[in-house]
Amino acid sequence: MHKVIIKYVLIGVLAATALTSPVRAEAVVPLTVQQFFEVCQPTRVTDFVDDNDYIQFGLCMGVIVGLSSLMDLNCQLDRNDTPNHLKADLSGGNTSLTAYRQTMWNYSNDNPSLRSFPVGMLAASLAEEWPCIEPL
Repeated sequence: MHKVIIKYVLIGVLAATALTSPVRAEAVVPLTVQQFFEVCQPTRVTDFVDDNDYIQFGLCMGVIVGLSSLMDLNCQLDRNDTPNHLKADLSGGNTSLTAYRQTMWNYSNDNPSLRSFPVGMLAASLAEEWPCIEPL
């Protein structure tokens, strides 16, 4: 019985420590184009100096994977009611997530007027770079 109580106390302490650690507090989930531009700058993993860099990288890559997966799925489904700016042909090539990140970051750099918009606006960069070709 005491082992079970100690187990739950330790789990609670670990969870509280993880949620209140300074490293976690510094990471930013990029929800706007501005935040993506600021915190998802193209860097190499070898440039990371602390845990916060890795956490931030993971958050940025999560946004990139989410947007690129949605864009590719929209292309593969080949629905006529989905606008072309929400489709990208990403499954056929050897393009990496790093290339997607660079494309999205360049787009945010080249379009500062979009910075107050949600990060989903960067989907247009993928559609421009890898357009979904409609089958004949």
